[in-house]
Amino acid sequence: FECVDTARTCLDVAAIAVRTARFREDRCRKAASTGYLNATDLADLLVKSGVPFRDAHERAGRAVRAAIELGVELEDLSASARKELLPELAKVDLAKELSVEAVLARRSALGGTAPKRVLAEARAWKRKLAESKRVDAKSR
Repeated sequence: FECVDTARTCLDVAAIAVRTARFREDRCRKAASTGYLNATDLADLLVKSGVPFRDAHERAGRAVRAAIELGVELEDLSASARKELLPELAKVDLAKELSVEAVLARRSALGGTAPKRVLAEARAWKRKLAESKRVDAKSR
């Protein structure tokens, strides 16, 4: 029973943390747009342009290493670096295609990061939680 009490207390604390959390959208967006989190999308763009996945994965890795050495994000690679590393994407607007919005929107499968999917999931969980509270209140 001690474990159950501890788990319930932890859930109570988690609920308070979630309920009172405040997020600074500008800081979240900035953090999400750095650190090469869009490297998978770069590989996907290469695949879409006809590069075999194994090669696209390796070349995206090389592009990340080059970007790190140059101190820039993937979408900010110089024209010469892009020409050398990603010639198939010469006409692609990497700033647009690798933006946080585009990366999130691309993942529109069930459970994905597309805003419409996240909103649907949040609504579903709110309904489940409300139902759970009604059932819990009835059982008391």
